[in-house]
Amino acid sequence: MWCRMFGCLSLLPALCSLTARHLPPHIQIHYLGNRLITQVLIFVLNVFGHWALSIYSPNHISGFMISGFFMSFLFSSFYRANSHYQDLPESLRLKPKSF
Repeated sequence: MWCRMFGCLSLLPALCSLTARHLPPHIQIHYLGNRLITQVLIFVLNVFGHWALSIYSPNHISGFMISGFFMSFLFSSFYRANSHYQDLPESLRLKPKSF
C-alpha cells in the first residue's frame, strides 16, 4: 500500500518533470534543486523509519530503495545541468529557448 501511495504522490512531480525540459536552463536548475531537496527529505524519512523505528516490511524497503535510486539520478542530473549551464555564454544564459 505504501508503494502505491509513494507512486501516486510521485505522479504529479513526474508529469511536471516531463515539461521541465521546455523551461529555460536557469529555471531547470532551480527546479532540479527543489526536486533534489524534496527527494533527500523523503530518503531521510525512510532512513529514520528503517533504522530508528525498525520498520522492515517489504512495502517500506521498496519505497526506500526507489527514493535512494531516484535521489542519485537527481544528483547526477543537477550537476550535469549546472555544469552545462555554466558553460553557456552569458548572452544565452537568461534567454528563453525559442520554439
